[in-house]
Amino acid sequence: MTAIKFKNNFEASLQSGIATDAIALDIEASKALELGALSAGDYYVATLFDNTGAKMEIVHITAISGQTLTVTRAQEGTSAQSFDAGDLLQLRNTAGVYEGMVQRDELDGYYDKGEVENYVTENAGTGDVHGPESPTSDALAQWHDDGTGAKVLKSGPALPSGNLVGTSETQTLTNKRMESPKLNEDAAVTVTATEVNQLGGVDLARVIRRAKLAQYFNAS
Repeated sequence: MTAIKFKNNFEASLQSGIATDAIALDIEASKALELGALSAGDYYVATLFDNTGAKMEIVHITAISGQTLTVTRAQEGTSAQSFDAGDLLQLRNTAGVYEGMVQRDELDGYYDKGEVENYVTENAGTGDVHGPESPTSDALAQWHDDGTGAKVLKSGPALPSGNLVGTSETQTLTNKRMESPKLNEDAAVTVTATEVNQLGGVDLARVIRRAKLAQYFNAS
């Protein structure tokens, strides 16, 4: 992507004269270093002029190697001219730079001018929606082939009602499976014989009954 580069208050002097057909010019090495490297397509807009101001030419600096600048001559309606050693090169804002900028009125039709909260609504249009190649059956968003090779969204499983896990200190967990939980040693757990409570795949009621029997025999 082409981009104009900028640098404040840049001025350099030609180290040797150039003819009207020259496409390379030398400036002070320290000045060239200030410009840095240019990516492909990027350029500086510069003006060449002599010490009297009688001759001026706008050029584009398209590449920098050491103290040598590669330039595109005679830009923005100016003519290629010869310059002598000691003549100057400056980075200036030109009419071409400003004309390349988008003006506010040129955006009319692309956005609704006014306060930030004002906006224009448009139909989103139609197009392909791409889902995963191999969706899992328990995903909340599922996709399937509509018979034409297109993948379309269909309803996935609904979330359980209520909180998945509450935030209070005392909670009742119903139909919840806990993988490798750590219970407090003094925790009190109450179960009924009809409940199916599993702790990491183990019958929780059976574990509790055994713990109570062990506690009874240890106490006696």
